[in-house]
Formats: sequence, C-alpha cells, structure tokens
Amino acid sequence: MVAGIKKTVLAVDDDRSMIAFLGMLINQIGYDFVGLHSGEECLAQIDEIAPDLLMLDVNMPGMDGYETCRRVRSEHSNIAVPVLFLTGNDSRDGLSDAISAGGTEYLAKPINADALIERVQYWFSLV
Repeated sequence: MVAGIKKTVLAVDDDRSMIAFLGMLINQIGYDFVGLHSGEECLAQIDEIAPDLLMLDVNMPGMDGYETCRRVRSEHSNIAVPVLFLTGNDSRDGLSDAISAGGTEYLAKPINADALIERVQYWFSLV
C-alpha cells in the first residue's frame, strides 16, 4: 500500500448483518469500508466511492450481483476493480457464472473471516 493512501473496499449485500460483519473485518485490517444494500445503489455511487475492491452478494432482490457486475464493467469502464462475489452456491457453476459476469473470484457463504482477509490482502498486494 502506498504510504498515506488507504485502500477502499465497497461491499454490496442486502443483508445488513453481513455488511456489518464485512465492515468490521475490513476495518480491522486497516482498510476503508463502504457498505451498500443494492445493485442500484452501487451503480449510483461507484464513481464517487472509487473502490479498490468490490464485493458483491450474488442473491439480492432487484438487481442481482451478476447483473450489477456486468453493468459496472459496461457502464463504468473507468473502474478497473477486482470483483469478489459472495455466494451460497459453492460449485463450479458458481465460479463460471462469476467469471462470465466479469467477476474475479468468489467466496462461499458462510464467509470464513480468515479466508476473506487473505483474499483482500492478496488483491491489495497486486496494486
């Protein structure tokens, strides 16, 4: 991490307790955190937030995580950000769906705190 510049994680999940959990973990390891509750909110605010990592719940009412990711990639092409899907579907199909939507990888729910921290630190070590 460049001295003085904090990385920002944007997480989008309709489950408020999941947002609170993710925020606690991300803040614990020293990064900024913004939590939103819908794909629509994400699209409206992503340019202003300018995240360094985007976490998307797959199953949300209205616009799901896959559609949110596709729209971020097509409508906000200035935001080249890794996308980590959070999903209850731990299968090869889940990974395939995540990749085809423009995602980078996914973690299965329930989220393992150590695995999540490892992935966040991995992505931030690359930039």
